[in-house]
This record gives sequence, C-alpha cells and structure tokens, in this order.
Amino acid sequence: MLPLVFPKVPKVPKLPKVPKLPKLPKLPKLPKLPTPHTPHPTPHTLHPTPHTLHPTPYTPHPTPPPPPPPPPPPHPPPHPPNHH
Repeated sequence: MLPLVFPKVPKVPKLPKVPKLPKLPKLPKLPKLPTPHTPHPTPHTLHPTPHTLHPTPYTPHPTPPPPPPPPPPPHPPPHPPNHH
C-alpha cells in the first residue's frame, strides 16, 4: 500500500484584528430586593369524576318484511297443432 499523499494546503492569511469594543459603563447596583415568598405548591388533587356513560339501549327498528314476489304471469294457452 502506498502512503496517502495529501496536497499541501496553502496557509490561510490571518484576519485583521477587530478593534476592541469600548467597555460599557457599569450599571448602578440595584437595591437588594426582599426574598420572594416561595408559595407552597398546593398539591393539586384531581378528583376524577367517574364518567358514567348511560348507554342508550339501541332498539333496532325491525326492518319490514320484503314484499311478496309478484304472482307469475298466466301461461298462454298451448298453440293448437298446425294442420297442413
């Protein structure tokens, strides 16, 4: 195996120095605030309201019976034999 040869990377020119920002004037010290009262968290007891679903009894409407089939058409009278 030949050793991997990387092409030489040209040197990156140095970036010019950024001028320092002027120091901000110090803010006057705020008077000490009284320690805030830490409220005692009231444990939230969720009273689960038992959801009683009143099942509405499903009364299926009885489907009407299908109409009776129509009576078959009357048979035509038999053809009389042809007399030659």
